[in-house]
Amino acid sequence: MADLVAILVYLIVYSFVFLVPAGLSNWRKKQGLPIYTWLLAGSILIEIVILFLMLIVLPSFLTQVLPDISIVFVAPVFGFIGSGLFYYFSAKYFDAKTT
Repeated sequence: MADLVAILVYLIVYSFVFLVPAGLSNWRKKQGLPIYTWLLAGSILIEIVILFLMLIVLPSFLTQVLPDISIVFVAPVFGFIGSGLFYYFSAKYFDAKTT
């Protein structure tokens, strides 16, 4: 239960510290708030899916592969990387499509 609380706190902090300023920065530059709002929502959704998989679906596999590292520390890193890649490549796609 403490693991899930830690992950929820991480998601809240991640959403407001990283994703919201990134979206506002792009909105100020391009005034493209609807597109970037969907990108932010997609990034958060991918983060939640990765965390769900790593905490609920795959924990026995992960503890065999990474026995000394707590999943609470590993899951946010993979989630951060996955959602960051999604946001980066999606933003590049929308930028290329709109210019």
